[in-house]
Amino acid sequence: LLFGGGLAIADRLEKAGVLQQIGETLKQYQHMHLLWLVLIIATISIFLSELMSNVAQVIVLSPIICSFAVAANLNPLLVGLPMTLAASAASMLPMGTPPNAIVFSSKKIQLKQMLLVGFIMNVFAIIIITLFTYYIAKHII
Repeated sequence: LLFGGGLAIADRLEKAGVLQQIGETLKQYQHMHLLWLVLIIATISIFLSELMSNVAQVIVLSPIICSFAVAANLNPLLVGLPMTLAASAASMLPMGTPPNAIVFSSKKIQLKQMLLVGFIMNVFAIIIITLFTYYIAKHII
C-alpha cells in the first residue's frame, strides 16, 4: 500500500507539474557549495525517515530531487544518493524501521533511551553519508 501510494503520489505530482515547479523553486540553491547541499539533503532525509516509510519517502522525494538537480545543472546522483542512503538510516523512533519496532516491543528499552542513542547515530550517519557522497561518490559518478 505504501509503495503503490508513493508511486501514485509521485505520478500525480509530476503530471500536475508540481515536481518541476519545486525543482525550479529550489534552483535558487544551485550556487550553494555541494558539501552544504549534500549535508542539508542528508539531514532532511534522515529525520524525515523517522516519520515515514523509507520506500515511500524515496518514491516521493526522488522526482523532486531529480527536478532540482536538472534545474541546477547537477548530476542527479550527487543529490539523490545522500537522500536515498539517509532514508534507510532511521534510528530514533520505533516506527523508523522494522528492527527498531522489534527492539522497542521487547520492552527492554525505553523511548527516551532510543531517542538519545538514535539521535547520536543519526548525526554520525549524516556525517558519514555527507563525506562519502562529497569526497568519494562525486569522483565515481
